[in-house]
Amino acid sequence: MPSPVRAFPGAEALLRVHAASLPQPDQLAGPFVARLLVAALSPLPAPTVAAFAHAAGTRVRAGDDASDRPPGAPADPDYLRGLPPAADDEWAGTPVAGLGRAVEEFSGESLAAVPASGEWTGGALVALLDAATTDDAAGPVGVLVELATGELGAAATSVADLDAGARPGPDWSAAAHVVALWGRRDGPGGPLLAVADTYPQLGSPDLGPGLHLQPADRVAAALGHGGLVLVGPASRRADLAAAVEGAGLRVRWWDDPA
Repeated sequence: MPSPVRAFPGAEALLRVHAASLPQPDQLAGPFVARLLVAALSPLPAPTVAAFAHAAGTRVRAGDDASDRPPGAPADPDYLRGLPPAADDEWAGTPVAGLGRAVEEFSGESLAAVPASGEWTGGALVALLDAATTDDAAGPVGVLVELATGELGAAATSVADLDAGARPGPDWSAAAHVVALWGRRDGPGGPLLAVADTYPQLGSPDLGPGLHLQPADRVAAALGHGGLVLVGPASRRADLAAAVEGAGLRVRWWDDPA
């Protein structure tokens, strides 16, 4: 790369687990990413993706739909066996609030999962990440993001092209996909956020399989009316919540009916 990504605290461990875990099982992006964060940031061994799915309240859709995966990603339905089915396709998926509870449970309450929702802009997103991730001494921070992939740029876009203002894409269009953010790069085209995706096919030539950079404004647009989850030491729960509120956002699960 022309210049390095500034990795968030804890990103080195996250990237090791990520490289060893790809790809996600079908329909289980959320449990897959939640498991990555616990495996990287918790002192306890992380259970299986299926265990996270059960704990989070996943409901799976019957049958395969290739449009749910990016081009070139093969089906991987094995984990779906034994998971409860959704009453209909509209109710299939994993509640992000459930993922937050599973992260805290499977980390032995050593991690806090703090949601952020509200009106997303590139500025609000960058302000939040800056406040939550710039202090290495405060401990590692993972960032789980639920987004609409149709708002993102093509994963294979090079850093040089992004810096020159290129914005091709998207690779595919899913209304709700879960990834992790692990770093930032400031370039002439504005801030770029480093994404750890759940499919190796979604990788850039500069970073490798499953890793790509996205303009912060694209990520903010992809968040839409959804949000992200900051995962850090339980001792940081209050300051992570303060970072959310300081960015003009709400500490609230956007998909929790309770």
